Amino acid sequence: MTRSLFTLHLLLAIGMQSSAQLKTDSARPYALIISPRINSAGYFPFTGAVLNHNANFDFTVVFEKAGRGFVLFQSFDLQNKNSPINYFQPCVFEKFPVGASLSFGVYFGYLFSQMYGFSDKEESDYFGALTQNWAISKTLRLENTMLFGNLTTQMNLVNRLELLYTLDKFSVDFYLHERVVFETKDLSTSGAIAVNLPRIKLADKLFALATLTYNNYLSKNKPSYALENGFFFSLAFPIDLSK
Repeated sequence: MTRSLFTLHLLLAIGMQSSAQLKTDSARPYALIISPRINSAGYFPFTGAVLNHNANFDFTVVFEKAGRGFVLFQSFDLQNKNSPINYFQPCVFEKFPVGASLSFGVYFGYLFSQMYGFSDKEESDYFGALTQNWAISKTLRLENTMLFGNLTTQMNLVNRLELLYTLDKFSVDFYLHERVVFETKDLSTSGAIAVNLPRIKLADKLFALATLTYNNYLSKNKPSYALENGFFFSLAFPIDLSK
């Protein structure tokens, strides 16, 4: 089970980097966002799996300059120090714009599973990912992410399709998650909807952002460790230190 959970972990940081929506151009030296967040459940958004209802805390550091950068993501389960929600995930990335509305991204990193120590030997491994992002209009964006996990052992693939619709200061994310385990040929599909409330400015560079999410499995088959469905709440405090 822990090897399967590894795949779920390592997409979360990519999701956080994507949701930060860093806007860099030649006029800006760099973008830097630090985002601490509290969550009411243990959830892996790219595979659509709610693991438990434990309160947890995570923070993300995203740096980008001229289309290149890195992501640091650390997660803590506040109620169970031995749950799979405890992990550290650094990675580097590069983006390749294709015209004004389409871009591709390449990610490579390592996941440190921390259920029993800084790096659990059986669950920690390298990963890679490819992203495709299409800004259809000012209010509609489509993104697909393919994750290749466990690169040195039993490699597997997870695919997530996201449609983001922005209406005034609100935004709604629609997700379709497909998870394939090649060794066992298991396939599971789930969907989710996330409502992002208007961002509140607390200080010059500090904001608050609340999100309500509902996740549900669409296939009869699902991972044994995942809950069938569930609501949860997240509250993030992004700090924008971009120049």
